[in-house]
Amino acid sequence: MIQPRLRIQSGSPADGKVLTSDPVGNATWESAPLKGVVAGHGLATEGAGTKTSPLMVKLIDANTDGQFLKWNNTTGQWELAPGYTGTAPITVSAANAISLNDRGVTNAKLRDDAVNSAKIEDNTVTSLDILDGTITGTDIANTTITQAKLVGGTAGQVLTATGAATAPTWQAVPADPDNIVGNEVVGATLNGGLIRAGTPTAANPYTLGIAQQGVQTGMLADQAVTSIKIADGTIVNADISNNTIQADRLTGTGSSSGMVLTSSGPGTAPVWSTVYSGGVSGQVIEAGSSAAICLNAPATFTSGTTLEVIAEGSGIIVSQISTTFPGGFYNASGREGQLYDAPWVIGYSAPSYSLPRGSVIFVICALTRTRVNASWRVTPY
Repeated sequence: MIQPRLRIQSGSPADGKVLTSDPVGNATWESAPLKGVVAGHGLATEGAGTKTSPLMVKLIDANTDGQFLKWNNTTGQWELAPGYTGTAPITVSAANAISLNDRGVTNAKLRDDAVNSAKIEDNTVTSLDILDGTITGTDIANTTITQAKLVGGTAGQVLTATGAATAPTWQAVPADPDNIVGNEVVGATLNGGLIRAGTPTAANPYTLGIAQQGVQTGMLADQAVTSIKIADGTIVNADISNNTIQADRLTGTGSSSGMVLTSSGPGTAPVWSTVYSGGVSGQVIEAGSSAAICLNAPATFTSGTTLEVIAEGSGIIVSQISTTFPGGFYNASGREGQLYDAPWVIGYSAPSYSLPRGSVIFVICALTRTRVNASWRVTPY
């Protein structure tokens, strides 16, 4: 042990130099080996390299609050990021936690359409927070702005449209010349079904009502008129289309099975009547009686044959010859269930066919006294 300290005086000792050995052990006094730092790597040296001012390495000094070191891949160097003016957008805490500062996010940092209702605290946005003229109609949801958000006009004014391309304005309510509600109705549209009534006075102002006979067919919706809308006993024959009422729409009130609906004359309603088998005398069938119309002699029918059956009277054709008959009689009112009315003439269609005397061709029920042509035989039925 060397006391009190080791002291080497040979060579050229000086403040801050260090004793340095070569590979074989020869020692020399040399200056500190740290000569500096590589430029562009974010480092700098400090100190004179002496015992009292040793040479040290540190990060390069910033020149503005809030600057950071950032890597520039183009130059391959570390460099200072630009400093911020005013309030810095972020804060680095003592624990190296980074957070956004109040008012740190500027317009340029916001993505378009990034701010929605959920991002805005209720009742916090004032005119100072919004750049003038930047909110458009598409930014505001429908039925959103309440009355409390509107800047009011003079008491009593109303918000009035000034056109599709301009904003509404607060305006006074248009003056009513006579202050009578209802007198603004100037009249009813011609042929529109309405009529104006009243006099232009406070006691009897103008009103609109439905004119007598004002509701026209085109104003009625389909299926609008039901039974309850029709006054009893008001539908007459002219209101009913021909060939419209079907048999299943008739009531059987006052009838029994087998009866037929019988005319009582042009001025009264038909009635249900029993088909009688009597009342036949010669060629005459009394009203209410039924009879078979038969051949009075053998006959051969050819196409185009025409024959008078009824000379006078009217009634119902109950039935006609069966379908086994190869020909066919025709007449506009000569089918089963239809009415006949004198003179009733029938025709025959091909082929030619012969029938013996007494063959039944028709069964009829007389509604009025009926006379059959003499070429036919009449038999009670």
